[in-house]
Amino acid sequence: MRSGRPDGPRYDPDYPRADIDKYENLMLLCPTHHTLIDAHNGDAHPVEILVKMKRRHEEHQGRKDRITSTIRLYIGNQYEIDDRVLFEQVDLHGPSVDAMFVDVPFACSPDTAIAEVIERIAADHPGDPEALAAAREEVVAGAAQALLHPDWRGNALLVGGPGQGKSTLLQYICQFHRSRMLGKH
Repeated sequence: MRSGRPDGPRYDPDYPRADIDKYENLMLLCPTHHTLIDAHNGDAHPVEILVKMKRRHEEHQGRKDRITSTIRLYIGNQYEIDDRVLFEQVDLHGPSVDAMFVDVPFACSPDTAIAEVIERIAADHPGDPEALAAAREEVVAGAAQALLHPDWRGNALLVGGPGQGKSTLLQYICQFHRSRMLGKH
């Protein structure tokens, strides 16, 4: 912020020479903003303003780090809780989502925007033969494969009766994203 050269921007002859390159006097800027702030001997950006800018940025970054840490802790706790499948209808508690998950069929009309992606997924990883046989004109793939595919865009409407896997599918997808955030592959 303060220059160590008498002809530099914001030079302060009373500022200790030994402190010029210390953290308290440094501010990392891109070349464009560095040039802007130092223009006209730094007259438009006095040290007091730069110190406030730096402090505000550090406070914001600290808050962001605390929020990120809290979110990761919550996601980690939720991951542990939801890593067990709960089938309330049959009172089955305990197996992991990964161990119990069977991808449910997902179907779409061949004239929908996502049909091309679903056709590629189905070609690479053919799904349930019964669902394929019953599909008639529809394009069918595994729902988790479709919703987790990198080319998937937009929303999905899950339709099905009780016990057909809607909640388990969503639990699996949530666990997939939580595990990525937590680095658990």
